[in-house]
Amino acid sequence: MTDEFSLIHFYISIKSLKEGIQFMPFVILIVAVIAVIAVVIAIKNKNASDYSTPVNQTANQDQSDDITGNVPADIQKLPFERKYLLTKNEYYFYKELKKIADKYNLVVLSKIRFADIVQVKNSEIDSKSEWYSNFGKIKSKHIDFALANPENLYVLLIIELDDNSHNTEAAKKKDEFLNSVLEKCGYQIIRTRGPHNVEEQIVKMLNIDNTVNNQSRENDNG
Repeated sequence: MTDEFSLIHFYISIKSLKEGIQFMPFVILIVAVIAVIAVVIAIKNKNASDYSTPVNQTANQDQSDDITGNVPADIQKLPFERKYLLTKNEYYFYKELKKIADKYNLVVLSKIRFADIVQVKNSEIDSKSEWYSNFGKIKSKHIDFALANPENLYVLLIIELDDNSHNTEAAKKKDEFLNSVLEKCGYQIIRTRGPHNVEEQIVKMLNIDNTVNNQSRENDNG
């Protein structure tokens, strides 16, 4: 009886081993698929982090910690924090605009306070209250980008990067007002949704010599 039981047990063990061996490739396949998925997720997370975070964030953070350590306790309690100058879309546009500016020996300025390039003309107002009333219309406004002369930073062209928020009637009226004020002060303006065709508009508005333009294109083509 014992021998028969041993034979049965041996047969079952051999059968289980065969089934396990047959099942093994399927297990390996599942493990491999899971590993590939994990690698893909890790790469995506790394790329997202690289896109949204500056390379030198750690160095910047260390520097900020050194500075904030000297701030009085009552100021530390105030609800303020650092923010980036440009949004992701604005920074992408800036990089493309800088390539164009470098090609034509221009300087890119960004987030310029409206009141730094436009002022109330004293000879056209009658009172102090009128001055403040007109200044109030521009004091909180800013310009997205401008191209300037590298020798004296004289602003040559204004560039506004518009998104969907500019589609509302209120936004359109605001844009029309700012456009009119800028044009009254002698500024040319480009309103765009992105870098596409911006170079052509810049060349046309600034009357950049076609010879320089063609040479730049030839250099780009190689």
